Amino acid sequence: MSVYLRIGVPGVLLWASLLVASAYAGETAEEIQRLLDAGEAGRAYDLALSRSATEAGDPDFDFSFALAAMQVGHPERAVFALERVLFLFPENDRVRLELGRAQFMLGNFAEARTQFEIVLTHKPPPNVRERVKLFLAKIREQDAAVRPVYHSYTALRLGYDSNINAATADTNIPVPGLGQAILAPQAVELAGNFAEVELAGEALRPISKKKALFGKVAGVLRDNFNVDGGFDDLFDTARIELRGGISFLGKRSIFRIPIQYENLWLDRGEFRRILIVGLDWEYTLNRNNRVTPFGQLGAVRYPELSFRDVNLALLGVNWTHRFRKANKQLRLGAYFGNEDAIEDGPAAQANGRDYVGILGGFQWSITPRQFLHLDFNLQSIEHKAPQPVFGVEREADFVQFALGWDWRWRPKWTISVELKYDNNDSNLELFTYDRTEIFGGVRFDFR
Repeated sequence: MSVYLRIGVPGVLLWASLLVASAYAGETAEEIQRLLDAGEAGRAYDLALSRSATEAGDPDFDFSFALAAMQVGHPERAVFALERVLFLFPENDRVRLELGRAQFMLGNFAEARTQFEIVLTHKPPPNVRERVKLFLAKIREQDAAVRPVYHSYTALRLGYDSNINAATADTNIPVPGLGQAILAPQAVELAGNFAEVELAGEALRPISKKKALFGKVAGVLRDNFNVDGGFDDLFDTARIELRGGISFLGKRSIFRIPIQYENLWLDRGEFRRILIVGLDWEYTLNRNNRVTPFGQLGAVRYPELSFRDVNLALLGVNWTHRFRKANKQLRLGAYFGNEDAIEDGPAAQANGRDYVGILGGFQWSITPRQFLHLDFNLQSIEHKAPQPVFGVEREADFVQFALGWDWRWRPKWTISVELKYDNNDSNLELFTYDRTEIFGGVRFDFR
C-alpha cells in the first residue's frame, strides 16, 4: 500500500468536527459523498467530472469533487477545486488540510507544509495534530531524499519603453569651456516598443542530505521596434545568464555559495561581461521571519570599452516576514557597494564609485492563483574621481520601482503584467534620466 493511501485516506476524515451540517449540501455533492462512503470512488469521480462544467465554483460541489479526485489519483484537479473553496472560506481548516494533502500527493511539499503549519497554529484537536505531524514528518523525509529536481520555462513579453537607451531628455548639455554641446540623436532619450523572449532551465542536485548543487541557465532576447528616429536595431540586446553553486542545509539555516556569470550583447556586438562570487546565509528566526546576510565579489568587463572595467565588492542583509495567513510577504534589505576602476587615467578612474542602498518588496496572493508584487530599490551613488569632461565628481540618486500582477491561468501557464519606473537624478545633466516600462507576457512551465 502506498504512502499516500496509508496517510491520505484517513486524512479525508481529519477534522469532521469543524464541518457544520449545511456546509456541503447539494444533491450532486451528497451523491458523490454517498458513493465515496460506499467505496465507489471511481463512480464518484466520474459523476463529479460529468457535472464539473456546470457546478464548478460551488463550494459544496468543489469539496466533494476534490475528495473523489484524490481517491482516484488526480490530486491536480483537487488542488484547483480546493483553492476555490479556501478562497471563500479561508478559516476552514478542514479544507486547508485537504489542500495540503493534495499538494503532498503532487509532490509540492513546500506548499503542503505551508498549509499544514497554518493548521497547527490554530491548535487543532489532538488526533488532527498527530495526523498533521505525520504528514510533516513525511515531508521532511522527502526534503532529505537525495534526488535531483529539474525545471524549465519559456516566456514571451510585449511592451513599451519610454527610454530604451537610458539617456537624458536634454538635447543640449552645458560643457565647461565649450558652452552648449548638441548631443547626437541616438544619445538622447528614445522611446519605442519591444518584444522579449526568454528561455530558462533550473536544476537542483542533492549530493547528500545536507548538501546540494544548484544551477540555472537563461537566455533573453529583446527586439525594439517603432523606436523614435528609426533606431530600431541600435539598442537591441541579447543576454545569457549562468548561475550555479552549492548550498549547505542546517537545522534552521541554509548557507549558499553562488557563482553568477552574465554576457550582454548590444546590437549584435559583445558589450559587457559580469562574473560574481557570493556568500549568503539564510537563517530562520521563527516560523514567519528570516534574515539573510550576504556578500559578493565580482568583476565587470567591457571588451570594447576597457576604461569602464571595474572590480566590485558588496555587503548587505535582507529580512523577510511572512504574515500569519501566509498570503502576504514583506522583504526589506540594505547594502553597501564599492567599485574600483582597473585602468589608470582620468576617464577610467571616474568610473570607480561607492554606493549605499535599501531595497524591498511586498507580495500578496490576492486569490489562490493571482499574485501582486511591489519591489523597490533606492540607491545613493558617489564616484571617486572627477568626470574628465565636466571636471567634477559625479553623484546620483537612483530610484527604481516595479509593480506587477501574475495570474496562474492554468497549471503550466502564467499571464503577467508589470510596470517599472527608473529615475537617475545626477548632478551632471548628461547622466540624468527617467524611464518607464510597461509590458505584459505569458510564461509556460515545462515541468
